[in-house]
Amino acid sequence: MIETERLILRQWTLEDVPSIVSIYGDSETMRLFGRGITFSPQELVESLKQVISEYVDAGLGNQAVVEKGSLAVVGHCGVHRGSGTADAEADWLIARDRWGRGYATEAAAAVMRRAFDAQNLPAISGVARRENVASIAVMRKLGMSLVSECERHGFPSVVHRVTREDFAERHRPRA
Repeated sequence: MIETERLILRQWTLEDVPSIVSIYGDSETMRLFGRGITFSPQELVESLKQVISEYVDAGLGNQAVVEKGSLAVVGHCGVHRGSGTADAEADWLIARDRWGRGYATEAAAAVMRRAFDAQNLPAISGVARRENVASIAVMRKLGMSLVSECERHGFPSVVHRVTREDFAERHRPRA
C-alpha cells in the first residue's frame, strides 16, 4: 500500500468490482483508454483476476486508487512490464467525475517512485493515444519526454519516457 497526500494506492480485490462498474462501464471514461471499450461486471472480474495474479513482482502491478476523503475507488494506476516498449510502463485511469484534480499525476508519481526503488528500473515509459492530451500532460508533469510514436490497439499513439535519474531529480520526497 502507498499513501499520498490525498490518495491510497492498494492492491485490487474481487470485492472491488461492484464499486468500479460505473467507472469501467462509462464510455466517456474509457474512450481514450486501451481499446476504447467498456467492461461488463464479468469482464471486470476476469480482468482483476489477471491483475491480482501479477502481484508477484514487488513494486509492479496496477493498484486501486482510493480517494482518502471518501474512501471511494476512483480508478487505477500502476507500473508493469511494458507491452511494446523495452521499459516498464506506467498507466492510469481516473473516474470522469474526478478528472482535473491531479489524481493521475499524484498516483503515478507514487507508483513510479516505488517501482524505481523496488525494481531498480533504468527508465519507465508511458503510452497514450495522440489525441489524449490529458494523459500526455500527466506524462510531461512526471518528467517524461516524447521518444517515439507507435500504433497501440489500432490507434496512433505517443511514447514518453523518463529515466530513473531524471525522475528522482524532479520528484524528490518532501522533507
